[in-house]
Amino acid sequence: MPLSFPRWRFSPRPIAHYALVLSLILITALAWLAVAVLYDTAHLKEEVALSDEKLARQELDEAIVLLTEHAYRTAQAMMAWDEARQQLEDPIYYGYWRHSRALAAGVIPDTLAAVDLYDLNGHSLSTVSSKEASMPDSIRPQNIQPFMKREGEHGYVYYFFPFYRSPDQVHLLGYMGFKFDLQQELHQLRKFRYLDLSSVDIGVNEDRSVPLHELVSRLAFQTIANPETRALEKIISRSFYEIVAIIVLISLLAYLAIVSVITKPLRHLSSHIDDMRRGKGILNRPGFRGGHLV
Repeated sequence: MPLSFPRWRFSPRPIAHYALVLSLILITALAWLAVAVLYDTAHLKEEVALSDEKLARQELDEAIVLLTEHAYRTAQAMMAWDEARQQLEDPIYYGYWRHSRALAAGVIPDTLAAVDLYDLNGHSLSTVSSKEASMPDSIRPQNIQPFMKREGEHGYVYYFFPFYRSPDQVHLLGYMGFKFDLQQELHQLRKFRYLDLSSVDIGVNEDRSVPLHELVSRLAFQTIANPETRALEKIISRSFYEIVAIIVLISLLAYLAIVSVITKPLRHLSSHIDDMRRGKGILNRPGFRGGHLV
């Protein structure tokens, strides 16, 4: 007995349904395109943000180098100043000199927050500790590396240099220390293209100091909004929405064209053929009447 397999018959669908399916396919493809474009845009923004942050940290590194050079030039000016050298040789009037002459004589920058001199053992020449100046009472001559310390809402960078009698750096008289307001110095040293200087946050407790070479990694900040990136994002967004509008319009016009130009005539033709099969079909056009030529 031969095997018989069931025959599946699919009922015919109107062409309008196929047009609708085609439109849905186009819309689905459009949705995937939208997701892809949005994902690429977000990925581009993330890459730009990372690049801007890297460039901002590079600007900070360069600014710290400039600050160190500025401190070194200040040390050279101090060693060349007779009054400063006299204080190390005979500090009897050091208190007056420190508070009235050091920052007012115009030899060293008036942007310094404080200045101090130390003897060969690293002890300050001041007989009384000054809380206003807030310089260390003593330093370790064997370790005079610069550091940053937070005081209130500001961060201050401390530099210490050996003080020699002459430029040949043979006869050591003692040491000198400078205190800079970090934010103020950064603002004066250079202009920042990527770093938002007003957003710099000194993320350090007040009772701790940070070595200068670790400073950039410890600072929190925000980057300046890149106008070129914003312009690029606007262009991408505008182009995307224009493409979406064009595809939607084309899909709508294609659907209407299929329905009006193809579906309706075929529907009339199919109806006429069905009528003819049932013996009721007549040609309804000029020159024919009742199926006969007149």
